[in-house]
Amino acid sequence: MQHLTLTVDGAVARIALDSGRANAISSGLMTDVHAALDRVEADSGVVVVVVAGRPGLFCVGADLNEVGSILEGQDPARGLAAFVEAFQHLNDRIAAVPMITVAEIDGPAFGGGLELALACDLRIATDRSSFGLPEIGLGLIPAGGGTHRLRRKAGPAVARRMIVGCETLDAKAAWSADVVDRIVPAETASKDFAAYTARLTRPTRAAIAAVKECLAMPEAAAASHETVAIARLAETAETRSRVSGFLAKA
Repeated sequence: MQHLTLTVDGAVARIALDSGRANAISSGLMTDVHAALDRVEADSGVVVVVVAGRPGLFCVGADLNEVGSILEGQDPARGLAAFVEAFQHLNDRIAAVPMITVAEIDGPAFGGGLELALACDLRIATDRSSFGLPEIGLGLIPAGGGTHRLRRKAGPAVARRMIVGCETLDAKAAWSADVVDRIVPAETASKDFAAYTARLTRPTRAAIAAVKECLAMPEAAAASHETVAIARLAETAETRSRVSGFLAKA
């Protein structure tokens, strides 16, 4: 994989983007992230998947060189729609994998970079990070899921400020707006990121998948789906073993 590095350490897999100077999202990067997820999903021991950039930079968005080539092509509408649909598909897959996904953000997360982070279950950022969806200034929109994921996560007022008003949030403002879930000092980021993900490794993949299914359900259907999901978990040996082990210690 040319555009990222995949490492697995016990129950934690780490996908570190390495896609040039800006960590831009290109077709090649999307292909590599899919390949990394294929490997991770095949490893039954992985419970947490981290999506990270590199120190000082998470991701500044789509590869504008590739987007520019698409817009100068013979059918820019079809070409850009295909690029966006591929990115939407990737983010939908990240959102649905039967593992806890964590975006570790150190530095700028703009455009598609923020959309990639919003597709994860949780976001932890350093105090030098910043966030924005500036696409409207280029005559575009955040079409990789940004409009609906940011609205659900932070509310319609914050989404309008960031998307329509092109407002950039620093780490503290992003935490106050619920765009990120935790802030850590940049100087201790490596240790704090590791401690944060380590405490997420106890759940079973079956339980994680069930919870994520329920969270994705419309409210009217959520209760009945919870019943179906917990009944399915009751049939697994791992759930029964964990419950009996807990009761034995009580």
